[in-house]
Amino acid sequence: MSFLHSVTTIGFYTFASRVLGFIRDMFITSFVGAGAVFDAFIVAFKLPNFFRRLFAEGAFNAAFVPIFSQINERDGHEKAFRFATNIFFIMLGFLTLLSLLFVIGMPIAIKIIAPGFDTTLSRYKMAVDFGRIAFPYILFISLSALLSGVLNALHRFTAAAFAPILLNIAMIGMLIVSYFVDTAVGMLLVYGVAIAGILQLGFLIIAASRAGFKLHLRLPHLDEKTKILWRKMVPGVVSAGVIQINMFIGLMVSSLLPAGNISYCSIADRVYQLPLSVIGVAMGTALLPLFSKKVHQNDWDGIRSTCRRSVEFSLFLSVPSAVALMVIGGPILSVLFQRNAFTAQDVAITNKVLFAFATGLPAFVMSKIFSAGFFAASDTKTPMKYAIITVIINSILNVVLVLSIGISGIGWSTSIASWINIFLLGYSLSQLKFIEFRKIITRFLPRLLMSSALMAAVLYYASQRYAIHFEQGEFHRAIALFLLIIVGSLVYLIPSFSLGVTTIKKLRRSHKPKKIRTKA
Repeated sequence: MSFLHSVTTIGFYTFASRVLGFIRDMFITSFVGAGAVFDAFIVAFKLPNFFRRLFAEGAFNAAFVPIFSQINERDGHEKAFRFATNIFFIMLGFLTLLSLLFVIGMPIAIKIIAPGFDTTLSRYKMAVDFGRIAFPYILFISLSALLSGVLNALHRFTAAAFAPILLNIAMIGMLIVSYFVDTAVGMLLVYGVAIAGILQLGFLIIAASRAGFKLHLRLPHLDEKTKILWRKMVPGVVSAGVIQINMFIGLMVSSLLPAGNISYCSIADRVYQLPLSVIGVAMGTALLPLFSKKVHQNDWDGIRSTCRRSVEFSLFLSVPSAVALMVIGGPILSVLFQRNAFTAQDVAITNKVLFAFATGLPAFVMSKIFSAGFFAASDTKTPMKYAIITVIINSILNVVLVLSIGISGIGWSTSIASWINIFLLGYSLSQLKFIEFRKIITRFLPRLLMSSALMAAVLYYASQRYAIHFEQGEFHRAIALFLLIIVGSLVYLIPSFSLGVTTIKKLRRSHKPKKIRTKA
């Protein structure tokens, strides 16, 4: 499978998952609006997500995939699968104990992460109840992350990319059930999370089995490779940990604001996460095994070429996405969420948060690519150092900006810190000769910015000139937004290709599988 095909596959399923996520959130905001129930659900779901990102996705895969790939290439499938099985059962034991601990201590955990939730009010009590049901999700999703790592290392991306869709399917299903049963919507949502965890793990066990990796019950043990994995994971866990702690600082500060502010931030996060996931996560996921292979082969020309093309491709998609979110974020939010309990005033507040997040979107995307470079080279310490620096900056800005300008301060602090992180990571990668920025800065970027600026001007004029259309009914607003997106896309793409920004063609040409010639 070529690199571009891998990115497209991951991006497609990620996009499908995000679309279903939008549908899920449209249901939630329509039923309960931006208020106590949605706030409580978000806080409860943050806890398993925190440990998932800490131990599973980023830190774990960054350490696991290069080691698994190395064993697989050098010693074959059997030893690689034995290593993965050992890690699976170590994680199973640890995460089971962690889940029991948090289910029991959930009242204390909610007080720590959301101190603004008054214990005498229903918001706190709902968060505790929701958290106890949702937290065991960490067990299933972390084991799913391991199986996804195995599949990705084997260059089988489809099943791992599809699995997250099951979360949104399960939650949407429970929202539909709420039409027919007399149970609180919030409670059904968290049951949907628990069900989704079981479905995802079962699905990936089957997919891994078809790829040749069959789980057999065995007692875990700490062999040399396992010890190396944990040693390499520690910097990644610290790096992921400080980032997640920073997110919790933002959550803690927002919990001090009136009910609904956490919901505004979550909805804005949902919108900007669509291009981030489709572009950044897809690129990072596909690049890690590719970079790991090239590092083992000592193919540094291939690494530099791949990294530069990847940055260009990600900017080609993320910069116009960021511009569009900044210019027409209001109409987008209006079409997606403005109905029933979610009002025009809610849209206006959420749009301020979205604008702030959008300014950092290209940085969020590039961080996935730059981090994959370090992880493939088994260097998790450098990203950790920079993460600590930027998180300290982010934490200070979070407190200062949220308390001074409100919930949009979360978006501004996150974006500013992300750009600082990108400059630090990019500088280190260039020093390691992992990437050369000269062509990107002198040839690619000016043309890209010209096309994006033209698109921004046209979108701003059209959205102001025809603003009356976004004050009509839902169908009318949707048609108006669709036309805006079509016009904006054409205005961006036509000058982009006219000016020579042909990143997609370059990527396709560069990453076609090479045919091996043999002598007759």
